[in-house]
Amino acid sequence: MPEKFIGTNYISPALPLETPIRNLIGTTFCLEACVNKGEYSLIYKLALIDDKKIYSDVLDVLDSYVTQVANAVIQILQTQEYVRETQNALYVLSPKGVSKEIALRVAKTLAQHSSAREKPVLVVDHIGSKSYIAAASLFMDTQYDLGRIFYSLAKKYRGIGKGLPYLAEAVIPTQNVEEFFDEVDVQLGSPT
Repeated sequence: MPEKFIGTNYISPALPLETPIRNLIGTTFCLEACVNKGEYSLIYKLALIDDKKIYSDVLDVLDSYVTQVANAVIQILQTQEYVRETQNALYVLSPKGVSKEIALRVAKTLAQHSSAREKPVLVVDHIGSKSYIAAASLFMDTQYDLGRIFYSLAKKYRGIGKGLPYLAEAVIPTQNVEEFFDEVDVQLGSPT
């Protein structure tokens, strides 16, 4: 039975064509949008209730989420003051009004579409005296571990860091962001 689902069946023919959850990628992105927009009840309804109106509600949330991400990416790409590139990473200042959830998706999107695809992308969002930093790399088999780097450096700067080798986040005092970036860059340049 599992072989029926793994590697071969990515589309559910039982669902209507207009639903965003007809395929696995669409389902994943819709769930991400619902979580990041705080629409948890839609996830519940999607999983347990067979009502076509839910698909429309999920599409509305997805549309809003995609629009926010696209606007942030466009603003970053059109305004070079938001971007600093080094030999080891691409550092991006998140535009004002972008939530930390959107900042993480922006980092993932820029990592996928950046001219520096082999480098991780770090997006910082200043929230008062603290800064949220999200990092994403396209490659899961990297020679560095973003999660480990963020954990140790955030701790050093009286913050919190966590993540995986290819995806990480940290919250640190805003006054330490430049030093944090400098040390991340050094560690990215020294393979583990």
